[in-house]
Amino acid sequence: MSSWRDVAVFLDGSPAGERIAGHAAEIATRHAAHLIGMFGAVHPRSAAPAESFARGAEGINQVLERHRRETEVKAVTAGRAFAAVTEARALSSEFRVVWRDSVDDDAALHALHCDLVICSRPKPVDLPQGWTGEHVLLASGVPVLLVPDTWTGSSIGDHVAVAWNGSREARRAVADALPFLSAAQSVTIISIERHNGRSAPGEELLQHLERHEITAQVRTVQAADGPTSQILADQVGEIGADCLVIGAYSRPRSAEILFGGTTRNLLARCPVPLFLSR
Repeated sequence: MSSWRDVAVFLDGSPAGERIAGHAAEIATRHAAHLIGMFGAVHPRSAAPAESFARGAEGINQVLERHRRETEVKAVTAGRAFAAVTEARALSSEFRVVWRDSVDDDAALHALHCDLVICSRPKPVDLPQGWTGEHVLLASGVPVLLVPDTWTGSSIGDHVAVAWNGSREARRAVADALPFLSAAQSVTIISIERHNGRSAPGEELLQHLERHEITAQVRTVQAADGPTSQILADQVGEIGADCLVIGAYSRPRSAEILFGGTTRNLLARCPVPLFLSR
């Protein structure tokens, strides 16, 4: 039985927002979960400082009113798209419009109570600038499923690949992804063995998953060099996986920002949906 009971999806009324809502609805249906649609907007009163061309109380009020009307139209459009998707599946659902006082107000993310967040990559255009999948993961602490806008698969989670390096973050990701792994038809553990002999054999993880009644296989890849992110992407393509589970930022995040790193490279270029936990 799945332990996911509340799933949130960040969407707007654009085609990208409708696609991510569809993927979220499919996952919520599979796991019998309540689906929460999230649309974020900066409160109109916070828009005034940026509108430096406005002069006087009347001019500022006109700018604020225009922002309010535009935001309301966008919220209604997103809500209607979300309702159409959830009603078609008879899902338990709700739609939330999160009004934020400033562009860096993360109160809603800090207070987000759910088991999984689903985001699109890149984020839908009408969502707040900072509401990327990476930021949602870091601000909320909730596992994130990041779906590329170019993803054309009809289902996510039939064949799940697990990037395994034995780290704390990888173990945490496996624990958070257990409902996904339990529902999958096929699970592949990918372990990369470097020329220096360092590797994280996946046999113990295999036994752990078997105790959860999850049948998996281990795929050990011999790799002398090359970016880990590219090796994982290549392996996912070869085995036909439709999702990759990774533990985010097994190196210090500051090093990832400065030097790239597996997490950031996969965030930018992973060809399949990416399940992230840390």
